[in-house]
Amino acid sequence: MQSIESQKQLALEYLDKRLKEGDKWYLINAEWFKKWLSYIGIKRDNHTIIACEPSNEPPGKISNKSILEKDPDTDYFYLKKDLLEETDYFTVCEELWKCFSQEYTVESDDDIAERFVINNSSEGGTELKIEIKLLRIKLEYKSETRIFHLSRLFKLNNLKSLLKISSEKPVRFFFKDGSNRQPIETTKSASLLSVGAGMNDTILVDDEIPAAPSLTTRSSMRSQESFNSRHSAHKPGLCGLSNLGNTCFMSCAIQCMSNVPLLTDYFRKGLYKSEINLENPLGCKGQLAEAYASLIDEMWSGKNSYTAPRNFKQNLSRFAPQFIGFQQQDSQELLAFLLDGLHEDLNRIKKKPYVELGSHVGKSDEEFAEESWQDHMKRNDSIIVDIFHGLLKSTLNCLVCNEISVKFDPFCYLSVPLPSKKEILIQLVLVPLDQSKPLFKFKCPVLKSGTIQDLCASLESMIEKEGFHLPKSNMVVAEVYTNKIFKTFDSNDSVSTIKERDDIYVFEMPDSYYSKDYYKVVVNMKEKNSYKTSSSFCGIPILLMVPKSLSLTYGSLYQHIYENIKRFFNTDNLDSSLSDEINSKMNNSLNVNDTEHEIDMDDDDDVVTESSQTNLRSSDRLKQKALRSKKLFTLYVIRSDSHDYDGQAQDVSDEATFDLTKYTQGNSFNQAVCLVADFNAYSRDKGYNKKVYQEPEEHESCSQMLTKKKECIKLSDCFNLYTKMEELSEQDYWYCSKCKTHQRSTKKFDLWSLPKVLVVHLKRFSYSRYYRDKIDAIVDFPIHDLDMAGYLIGKTTDETKYSLIAVSNHYGSLGGGHYTAYGMNRTDGKWYYFDDSSVSSSDETCVCTPAAYLLVYLRNDLYKEYIGTDAVNPGVVNGYDSVYDQEKMDL
Repeated sequence: MQSIESQKQLALEYLDKRLKEGDKWYLINAEWFKKWLSYIGIKRDNHTIIACEPSNEPPGKISNKSILEKDPDTDYFYLKKDLLEETDYFTVCEELWKCFSQEYTVESDDDIAERFVINNSSEGGTELKIEIKLLRIKLEYKSETRIFHLSRLFKLNNLKSLLKISSEKPVRFFFKDGSNRQPIETTKSASLLSVGAGMNDTILVDDEIPAAPSLTTRSSMRSQESFNSRHSAHKPGLCGLSNLGNTCFMSCAIQCMSNVPLLTDYFRKGLYKSEINLENPLGCKGQLAEAYASLIDEMWSGKNSYTAPRNFKQNLSRFAPQFIGFQQQDSQELLAFLLDGLHEDLNRIKKKPYVELGSHVGKSDEEFAEESWQDHMKRNDSIIVDIFHGLLKSTLNCLVCNEISVKFDPFCYLSVPLPSKKEILIQLVLVPLDQSKPLFKFKCPVLKSGTIQDLCASLESMIEKEGFHLPKSNMVVAEVYTNKIFKTFDSNDSVSTIKERDDIYVFEMPDSYYSKDYYKVVVNMKEKNSYKTSSSFCGIPILLMVPKSLSLTYGSLYQHIYENIKRFFNTDNLDSSLSDEINSKMNNSLNVNDTEHEIDMDDDDDVVTESSQTNLRSSDRLKQKALRSKKLFTLYVIRSDSHDYDGQAQDVSDEATFDLTKYTQGNSFNQAVCLVADFNAYSRDKGYNKKVYQEPEEHESCSQMLTKKKECIKLSDCFNLYTKMEELSEQDYWYCSKCKTHQRSTKKFDLWSLPKVLVVHLKRFSYSRYYRDKIDAIVDFPIHDLDMAGYLIGKTTDETKYSLIAVSNHYGSLGGGHYTAYGMNRTDGKWYYFDDSSVSSSDETCVCTPAAYLLVYLRNDLYKEYIGTDAVNPGVVNGYDSVYDQEKMDL
């Protein structure tokens, strides 16, 4: 067994081992690995190794069950989704893993997660990385399908051994997608990585069609492809894209851009070749542009009904690590990177000059806008700028000194907010301060994006309609769980944190709620069970305001609590029962005293004899004793930060001082003094009325249901909201150069100039500190003649109307769902629906749906010029090949 010092030296040697292609590495759960580092006296901070004092706690056996999940179709354990390296797991080299397995043992073979180092670069390059997730490949052979998890380095020819096919037997491999299959070109060294295999690909292994390259020459194959192309039924541009594994987000963005005729013509004509910028450090060395051009050529060749964009996906992932793997992504983010990547690859500025930011001071908007655009063009000049870039004016105004800052910035697309008014109904119970009033149940409508303050305002409005007044400032909203306060909400908390099954109570508070001269006290209630052996929580808690100025005793606190829970008891029963008990005991005592003492009283009622004084003192004592024996509950003190309510009873006399200062923790009910009122069998039997809280009176709102109207928003509403002046939140305060500090300020956007192709991103996904949500309302956007003149403040002689040519759709919820696209084919001017590899005809009446996410508009003058023609193949007019039609007539 190695000593701690030996393990430490091994760690120092191998923790930062360099990657080498083909080396084995292993996954290990982060919790175990951090314990091991602490045990040997090492700490890692931002990849820096720091020596520290060793702990005395060995890490124990190695278990990776917290990071691995079993594939239901195989016995393989794969890495769970959404795990982060160095947060949920670490990778360690083979030398360290051998040490771990020898010194600490592995719980089972299922906990061994072996991985290889692969070269993820194109041919000739080097980009080493550890293959964290293996490929899940379906192998189909003789109508039988088997699933394997394989490294990307796995040799294609070795697939035969998995299927128990003789290594000498000739076979052919195909990528299979439904009924379609695509041949895979293989060599002896071909691997899954080199042939572009993706997650969940199906590979067909066919041993009945032996490879016979001598029978078909490359030239004859080209001739056959040319013939098939001319006589194909596939229209150019109507080519689906295979889903390589959650790549629908990529496919729909590509389909949208494919239907932008200015951009597609640029690539199909080969104009990009002379403009590829190999020197731009911000670009992709032209490889992204080449991959995109190749894909566009294939999509517009008319040869196939669909194609697999593997080469494009590989190049995309190489230069945009966020798209590595096969997790679902955002199509807008993909489109943003694609346009930016193509721009930098095709930037006509080979060496970007340094350009100092200008100032608007002393310049008109026209002068400063022109200066800003020219500065932009000094560093950015490409086909993407020509087609997609416009100019945006942003104005910041300091609300303290009225300083104004103006900037003109280029934009490639507009991300516009949706003014959604989606409402939800929140059921709650109002607990009035007045003990004579019952509890009331309400259903309050509130915006889904609203806050607790909005909820209180809704309740206040409903109460006012009943002729009563309860200001929202006197409301405390709390969630009650298992008869205890689980949490009290702050006024700015989001209502989205309230779930449908949560028990929400609104407590009316006195005006003293905001005063610092009062203690905030939470009282939870318990009751004895039928056997009087233990207590369980019951009812609902109460919230009290206790004056700090009072000299508080146990008795006065008891009385204060009793006055605030009287609604839960039949006080008449309690009072008569207690009165009968006291009178009975007093009568018995007086009868005994009459035999022992003579009660002499003068005519003057104010004069009391010694014997009568004795009897009166005796009756007081009996009354107090009876009162103490018949108390409704016993008080306990507990900690507010704990749900363990087994505190010590305050077994003291009524006159004893009760010091709340020992328990007070804060100014809200989340940090209040917490007490438990433990009710005895007497209170349960004589007057406790559970119906008061179990069956509150229902307000008429409880019968209302939200009508699920399809919310419809006009695109003009989105533009109006986008260009509306807004006050920045405290987290976004602007640094005012005049005040020399961050100040409250307003911000406003205005459109100065518009591009040839306008891309509009509908911000359906909303994120906040408290919730994530998708707005699924219908946005009513025009198909033809979208007029942007009303939002344009810059003077222009250009056309300001646009027509729609493509839409990206998102179906489903956050973090998942499915993407599709609508596109207008420029050759016939008709609409089509693109769903991964499937393409189907559609029409413009189907385009406007609640799923619309990205809108692509073409300026009207260009729309008239491009739609209905094919500039690359002039013989194609309105979607028909005139040469092909003539040939059919000749036949």
